[in-house]
Amino acid sequence: MKSNSNKNLWYVLGGAIVLVLVVALGVSVTGQTTGACVDSDGTDVYTAGWIRYKVGSVEARQGDSCVDSNRVKEYICREGAPASVIKTCKYGCSRGACLKTPPSRPDLIITSQSPSNFRYRSGSETYYDYAVTVKNVGTAATNGNVLITALLRLGDLNSYTLSQSQPRSLAPGEETTLTTSRLVCISELSYQTTARVDNTNVIVESEENNNVHTSTFTCPRMPTPSYDVDLIILGQEVSNMRANTTSITGAKLYDHSVTIQNLGTSSTGNFYATVNMLRTGLDGSSTNQYVARSTSLAAGASTVLTNTFECRNGVFYDVQSTVNPPLVGAPVGETNYDNNVDEYEFQC
Repeated sequence: MKSNSNKNLWYVLGGAIVLVLVVALGVSVTGQTTGACVDSDGTDVYTAGWIRYKVGSVEARQGDSCVDSNRVKEYICREGAPASVIKTCKYGCSRGACLKTPPSRPDLIITSQSPSNFRYRSGSETYYDYAVTVKNVGTAATNGNVLITALLRLGDLNSYTLSQSQPRSLAPGEETTLTTSRLVCISELSYQTTARVDNTNVIVESEENNNVHTSTFTCPRMPTPSYDVDLIILGQEVSNMRANTTSITGAKLYDHSVTIQNLGTSSTGNFYATVNMLRTGLDGSSTNQYVARSTSLAAGASTVLTNTFECRNGVFYDVQSTVNPPLVGAPVGETNYDNNVDEYEFQC
């Protein structure tokens, strides 16, 4: 029994000696210990480690952290005291450590852009549509709640925003085509086009410097068409402005007329026209709106549609009139619908 007691005593004394040596020499099997400072991961920037040290008799602790998306603040022990260094991460920083591999993100590029459907407008002007094809060459899908857009510039003068009809996620390798219509170019003039996808930078991509695509096209001269039926608005007019004797707000009455002509070679049959009036600079809601119906209009003939409205004294109004609107009544078949809208402004 005495022999076993001595053996246990030696075990206790040996353990105490090892503990003293660990503290004295600053050795740690899980990290680095320098004096009173303990570092859990040394200088390993790929591990979100920590240091532990004492300020007086109080023990303190600091954890590695990301300075921004590309740099890490690595806490270390230097000569027994806490210190830190900032290092740049090759693939970005997340949760206090550098990423070992590139993060999974979408990457949008434009694979093609082109005009199409050229058609006569008037004189030397030509209508056309435009399409921009976008592809996700990244390793992650885009956010399904974010609308993918592209900004199209024609030289230094005009710019147009193209977008999805509604937000939809774009998977890796998938393409989508953004379109716009009824742009106007001058016949036989060449255009330099620049398209930029994600022009508002709302989508975080693995590569942000490949979003621009350039191209050129020449606007063709289109022959002057001969339409069977072609309704246009020759003009609008506000007249006979007068006091509204029944109004308690001092509003006025006026007559609004729209002159419509059939430029085609055939009679129209019955057709409709709509008029929407918006208060300029206010809420933008329609203040006056009506639908007018006209009987058949022979080739080359014109007609005037008139109605009486009320307006607020001194207020400006934007008027948009449409002949043969697509969603009212039974629209007359035309081979050219691009000249059916006219806009007008007046002050009450």
